Amino acid sequence: MERVGSSSGLYQMFSELTELLVVSGSPKSKAGEFLGYLEEVPIALIPELLETSITQNNYQPAEGERLQFYTVTLEYGRCFKEESVITRHLFCSNPSCYTQTNLLHVVVRYYDYANIEEMKAGCMTKPLRQFHITEDLNTDWKDRDMYWLPLATFLGATLGMTQADSPNVPLLVAERDLSQPLPDCELSKVGDLMFTKYEKLIDNNPELAHFFLLQALKFKPELGQKHWDGKELDQTMDLLEEKSNGVARCTTPATNVDQCIMEVKKEAMFGEDGGDGAPPTTPSSGDLAHALDLIKGQGALTQEQYLDAKKVLNITTSEDSMPREYNVLNSMEDLNGQSNEHWGWTSFDKLATWESNFK
Repeated sequence: MERVGSSSGLYQMFSELTELLVVSGSPKSKAGEFLGYLEEVPIALIPELLETSITQNNYQPAEGERLQFYTVTLEYGRCFKEESVITRHLFCSNPSCYTQTNLLHVVVRYYDYANIEEMKAGCMTKPLRQFHITEDLNTDWKDRDMYWLPLATFLGATLGMTQADSPNVPLLVAERDLSQPLPDCELSKVGDLMFTKYEKLIDNNPELAHFFLLQALKFKPELGQKHWDGKELDQTMDLLEEKSNGVARCTTPATNVDQCIMEVKKEAMFGEDGGDGAPPTTPSSGDLAHALDLIKGQGALTQEQYLDAKKVLNITTSEDSMPREYNVLNSMEDLNGQSNEHWGWTSFDKLATWESNFK
């Protein structure tokens, strides 16, 4: 974290340069003993850099040794652009919304590959796990409780983890669920603007403010995590429970907007081959999921292809999501002022006796 707070390269070349921590599968590392640390590496050159290091040193990995490494970058929020930069809720107040951080913040990604060939085939587009640490306006990230302990918790939970291990290890509260598609930025920006309207009107015109709040949550459901303090928690839950009563009946569609649009896209996609002009029967998400399951059951799809197809067709179920240690949207509690232990972070005492979960 001291490097992140002092590196001019990471700061000026955000999302382009990274700190690279190689923990296994390289002549610069030895699993369980030491790691290779390279500063300000161009992200695009990591595959070539690791391959060159392995081939030039004639490195022969030990039996079962995998190529594993972390990248540490500074990044802005993916949807923080255009209209979003003028909204009033720029900051993240608690770890449940670290993945939604807008301003320059730390993103740590962990990669696990069987070997260099698998890494090159994947082009580093699919990290195994991804962790976010919120912004620091001083850009030094010196607060150990707020920044260092969350990072130490993530490193301790993932060091040595393999692709086979990952589905069985619950996500930390500040991890992004990589099994789920990224939110649509256009919808996200509309949600941000509507939430700004809610904050502006809540004192003088609460009915209209509540309408904007419900609309904001339908365009950007994850806003509930960013502003989930006591006052707004009570208001939001009361509004959502109204359903067809009060201002809730003024909102449309019934589900969140992204899901509704994806349903329309699927209807259009499958309606192009109507044949005799009769309205075609549009497969439901359940039909598509069943068809994919049958195809996978015949061995025609690898697990990765199967998951990619589900993302393209927007087929998601509760079983598809990664498990979480702490599900903020189901906690029904004020999130402000909670302790490190509440969020699942480790402690400095535990760090002194830490051992890897993966052998």
